[in-house]
Amino acid sequence: MTRPRAALAVIVAVTLVAGARAQASPTTQPLPEPSQGRCPRLHPQRLPGDAVARAALVALDHAPAVYHGTKLERMRVTQAILARLDDPGRGGYARVQCGRRVQNRTVVVYLEFPAMRPSASLSQGVVLVSRFAGEYRVWPQLH
Repeated sequence: MTRPRAALAVIVAVTLVAGARAQASPTTQPLPEPSQGRCPRLHPQRLPGDAVARAALVALDHAPAVYHGTKLERMRVTQAILARLDDPGRGGYARVQCGRRVQNRTVVVYLEFPAMRPSASLSQGVVLVSRFAGEYRVWPQLH
């Protein structure tokens, strides 16, 4: 699937599951602070078929905690993709830092913060999301 089609598929999937929001509350098991960019000590679980859409929703839900001081009005997901399919991009981070198993169980979510324009850097974000103990959680903030 090409990148534009994959992005469109994610947008459609996010729309379809918007009513069934993924759990975004933290579990009792700690994960690294997203800004630290460290690998989680917990082992991520395998991702089900709806993981990309659910990860996108969780990235939006967790954005206020991850992006302190960022104006989040009109925030949106521009792309969500399995990390193993984004290896040349940000998905490679999970493999290089944490191993192929973690990469295979991770979704890369690209965010846009229109209220932070005209700054190209401040108006973009990238997080990795995996499933731990049945809950999707952001574990590193890459941008």
